[in-house]
Amino acid sequence: MAAERTTLTSAWPGARTLEGLAAREEAERASTRQRFDGSPHPKLHVACLPSKLEDAAKLVLDVLTNARIEYGLALQPGVAELDVELRSNVGDAQVLAKLVRALRTALARESASLALRDAPRGALVELDPFGAPPAGLELMRAIQRNLDPDGVFSTGRFAGGL
Repeated sequence: MAAERTTLTSAWPGARTLEGLAAREEAERASTRQRFDGSPHPKLHVACLPSKLEDAAKLVLDVLTNARIEYGLALQPGVAELDVELRSNVGDAQVLAKLVRALRTALARESASLALRDAPRGALVELDPFGAPPAGLELMRAIQRNLDPDGVFSTGRFAGGL
C-alpha cells in the first residue's frame, strides 16, 4: 500500500491520498459540490451510426482543436459513441453554448447527435441538453399523457421535456 501511494504521488505531484473516514468525507463533499454546482468540465456525448463514427470523431476533434480547447476523449466503437470532457476555454456559458451549437450543426451532416451530459448551470439555461426535439415528439407526448396523466414519473428528463 505504501509503495502504491509513493507511485501515485510521484506520478502526479499534486495528488493527495486519503484513507478511511477522511477519504469518504472528501468524496462525499466532492460529489455534493459537483451535484449542486455542476461540473467544472462540461461533458458531451456523441452518438451516431457505426459507419459514421470515424467521420464524427474527426469532425469533433477538428472543431475542438480549431477552438483551442483541451479535451479528454473516450471512443467506444462497439456502440458507436464518443464521450468528450472539455477541459479548458469553456468557463463562460455563452462560449459553451456557441461551441455546442456549432458541433450539433456539423454533426447533423453526419447523422450524429450530441447530448450535453454535464455543464455549468448557466449553459443549461441557454441549451437543451438533448438538442433539437426528435421527430416523433408529439406522439411520445401523447403516449406519456395516456400512461402518466398526472406527470409523476420522471417528467422532464428526456428530449423535448418528456
